[in-house]
Amino acid sequence: MSIFQQIYFVEGSPLHEKSYDRVNIKKAKQIVILTSNQGGKPKKPESNEEGEIVEEGLDDTDYQGNHENLLDAKTIFKYNIIKKKAPWVKIVTELINQDNIAFLLDDPVLYQFMDDYEFD
Repeated sequence: MSIFQQIYFVEGSPLHEKSYDRVNIKKAKQIVILTSNQGGKPKKPESNEEGEIVEEGLDDTDYQGNHENLLDAKTIFKYNIIKKKAPWVKIVTELINQDNIAFLLDDPVLYQFMDDYEFD
């Protein structure tokens, strides 16, 4: 990232709207949102003494998927704050689960493109 000019890092929570005011988001031309890997790998669901998973119907795959969707949800939340505060800003974002892209679409025509290109 050091080869790019005018990239700034400002401390604060991207989940709070006031943080976007502090960085003067209305003057931005483009924003890149990277999905956080904060928290590392999810913990496995706890099991009882017999080795049975306490949370019914939840296996390791489901648990990993839920963790990934939670990380994507935070990214989507940030995206929506930016679109609300500065709708003209171009946003590039990273999602872990490609199915979650549907939550970023605001034009029904885009849903058709997703179907046409079998992106679901």
